[in-house]
Amino acid sequence: IAEDQDSQMTAIATISTADVVIDALLGTGFSGAVRAPLDRLIAAVNAATKRATVAVDVPSGLDCDTGAVGGVAIRADLTITFVAAKRGFTLGDAPSYVGRLQVADIGAPRELLDNV
Repeated sequence: IAEDQDSQMTAIATISTADVVIDALLGTGFSGAVRAPLDRLIAAVNAATKRATVAVDVPSGLDCDTGAVGGVAIRADLTITFVAAKRGFTLGDAPSYVGRLQVADIGAPRELLDNV
């Protein structure tokens, strides 16, 4: 999302009229605190009236290793994650942000998963 106020307002207005919001802002490498302007965008997604929010791999703002929320995080109705459920999805407040969890197979070798 752009730093300028007009672009932020346009993005937020678009979200507020959407039926479904797809969250792919921040990924598995996220840790710490969500910074501006993404913190405002995440808050707007959570506040919007919509049918569903779907997170891609991990809800933005959630540390998928520890389950910690970075000040603000997407509250997904459905999280579609890849290969395997992330360790942090069951820790702390994470379950209320992950929503229903679906693991998508992307062809990772089974022996790789067994070693992790």
